Amino acid sequence: MRSVHPLVPLAFLLAALAAVQAYFLLVIGPYGVLCADNIDRVLMAWDWAQQPTVFISDPGWLPFYFWIHGCVLKVWADPLRAPVALTLVLSWLTLAAVFGVSRRLGGGTAGSLLAAAAASFLPVVLKVGLQPYFDPLFAFLIVSALYAWLRSDGGRRGGWQALSTALWAAAAFTRFEGWIFAAVWIARTWSRPGRLVRAAALLPAFAITVQHLLVYGRLEFLAAFR
Repeated sequence: MRSVHPLVPLAFLLAALAAVQAYFLLVIGPYGVLCADNIDRVLMAWDWAQQPTVFISDPGWLPFYFWIHGCVLKVWADPLRAPVALTLVLSWLTLAAVFGVSRRLGGGTAGSLLAAAAASFLPVVLKVGLQPYFDPLFAFLIVSALYAWLRSDGGRRGGWQALSTALWAAAAFTRFEGWIFAAVWIARTWSRPGRLVRAAALLPAFAITVQHLLVYGRLEFLAAFR
């Protein structure tokens, strides 16, 4: 009897999640997933799409979210539906990455599917995954960075290591917590080959620090956390 490809049950899981999310969207309507905070972010992404910049004006937020959502809004100029659609796709990709991480850790197909199914009940996937917050993008970047690192065979496969570094850097350009995640990853893997490549994951933290000192004369993002 021919064995089932591991991606087949994962596809069914993602389809089930998409069906549940679609049901919620039908019940609450397109405006039900938006709040003042979300609308503020979407409007900033819309402004970025009209006039792209490296950094953004609000010192409390990092730019990668606005780069991604702004690019999507350039292609699909619908500030109501486009951000929600992107967030849904990110929630599906995050589950696929969870499945991949579990398989690389030896979970097998059944165990990896169970891990992905459990992750589908997390608020960041099931509830926040319907809303254009930072969290769905950040979760996708973190889990994908872990998957790429596991594929790199401890840094011996340069392409996967470079991809992992790029994903950690993107996470560090999405939320300030990404600076901590990237620093811990670099410290934990310091003895592995290619540590100077991995150190590039903290370049966003360096860039934001320099930008704040030049523009504000201090680390303005610290004041935003008070």
